[in-house]
Amino acid sequence: MNHRPNVCVYYSEGPNFGARLRAVRKRFPNARVCAMAPPARSLTDEEQDLVDEVICTAHDHYSPLHLQACWSLVRRIRRARFDVFVVMFDSLQLNLLTGLSRARRAECWDSEGRIFQLPHSLPAAILRVASRPVLGRTKWAWIQTITWCARSRPSHPDKGLEADTSPTRDLNEERRRRRARALR
Repeated sequence: MNHRPNVCVYYSEGPNFGARLRAVRKRFPNARVCAMAPPARSLTDEEQDLVDEVICTAHDHYSPLHLQACWSLVRRIRRARFDVFVVMFDSLQLNLLTGLSRARRAECWDSEGRIFQLPHSLPAAILRVASRPVLGRTKWAWIQTITWCARSRPSHPDKGLEADTSPTRDLNEERRRRRARALR
């Protein structure tokens, strides 16, 4: 007997929920698809036709400041035993939610239709969340280094280390001289 996958698409703010549901239904045609949305978000008739079940969350928004409400949502997700848990954005809170969901696979589907694997365990989610700032700062430093090196290289190999004599450079130099005279 084949297992029918149990897929949840978790709603986050944004206009692309219907597109995500269509993509999930296309990727998992035989799956039991569940849409999890807040009370303020009612599904359209087309969206209703794409899902087998709609789970209405208790609150419109969840905040880590309200731990009891967050934990209640996590317990509800765990009880449903989803095989695939799909979120719309790659954010701190959604990474932790996918890590706590106990789904076999957690994915983020962006607006261009790309699918990114997210951590499906809490330790992996915490590691990913903690490492993101470090990776971001490392990327920023690398870009700054490349930009600085590109600026310090001569613009033309024949010029060597001579000063750039373009009209823009002369104009900037003239502005600096005028400011220096005005400050005297």
